[in-house]
Amino acid sequence: MITNQLTDTRVELLSAAAVVSADGSIKNTGLTLFVGGSAVRLPNQGLCRFDAEPPRLRVFAGKAVIERRGREAAVGSGRTIALETGVRAAEKFDTRNVDAFDLWSKRRVEALAGRSGLADRQARQRLENEAGARQATAQEAQVRDPRSIYYDPVAPAPQMRSIGPSGTPSGTHWCAGSGR
Repeated sequence: MITNQLTDTRVELLSAAAVVSADGSIKNTGLTLFVGGSAVRLPNQGLCRFDAEPPRLRVFAGKAVIERRGREAAVGSGRTIALETGVRAAEKFDTRNVDAFDLWSKRRVEALAGRSGLADRQARQRLENEAGARQATAQEAQVRDPRSIYYDPVAPAPQMRSIGPSGTPSGTHWCAGSGR
């Protein structure tokens, strides 16, 4: 590690490989990796793999900016570039073609997300959203039911979409009456 400041973290990869995921959740931060004489910045969200021998960058998602000898080049998702020869054109690669290290890295990220409670929080939020939608539907049904104490004869009619034969919305229709 060259610097460990949160606003400008700099790391040099000397051997092996590294998979780096940047989620962009903390604003005004930067991550720069030095590989094979090139500086690679991850400006926003992204998922990149770096290999030290031979120096190579693969961008699975997002983008990375490479700087070498004063020249810069952006490398987008699904592109790979050799870092030893300087900044030149990136080549396409199949992001589904992964090796054991990539699979291990993916499983590790999923396991860490599970341990951090992220998956639990997302599932809980999804259940709360579904419960809220069911409650809103039930309340609207009560407002439209003439037998309910919450009945409102002047409540606006709900807007409904009908789906045409091709599966696309065919227009907007208004429901009148009790909403049934």
